[in-house]
Amino acid sequence: MKFQNGRNVSKNAISCLRVMAKSGFVTRAIWRDYFARGSTRWHRRQLQRLCEGNLIEAHVNSKALGVFVLSKFGKILLAREGLRFALPPFVGQLDHDELVLRSVLELSKQKLIRGLLLENEMKSSEMRQHQITTSARAEDQRYPDAIFELNVLGKKRMVALEYQYQLQHRCDAYQPVHQIQVLRQL
Repeated sequence: MKFQNGRNVSKNAISCLRVMAKSGFVTRAIWRDYFARGSTRWHRRQLQRLCEGNLIEAHVNSKALGVFVLSKFGKILLAREGLRFALPPFVGQLDHDELVLRSVLELSKQKLIRGLLLENEMKSSEMRQHQITTSARAEDQRYPDAIFELNVLGKKRMVALEYQYQLQHRCDAYQPVHQIQVLRQL
């Protein structure tokens, strides 16, 4: 993969672009924690080069500060590689999707998962075979946050993952409850 000026794109940047194709976005913090190499100054410079090279751009919504999406040229490069790309999530979904992305990147870093599919990727590709039913009504079908092959204790299992955030009322105060649950083994 090459920039428009003909220079090669680094391996870590290519990995980031592939994750962006699945998730639709990457945050500055995710770039720093999972893809950037070298000093803090070099982290920022690498991200700046991806923007200057027209591979990524800042999210169009000003409330999504520090969020980057694929640019038109980045999408073209991924299409040349035979990859489809997901649309970026709505601003209200960014915190949720960032937590899911962080979770699966951490599992991937530990080499516990393979074959990752994220919700935005499934929606963009209309992978209806992965929809789950949330009630008795047929129209209540939705996609899980992630599907992947989990390798634990020498056994491989396909798993659907859902992250939920809700406020619970306890002792006259609302406390956030973060819950990641395995919806089903596929």
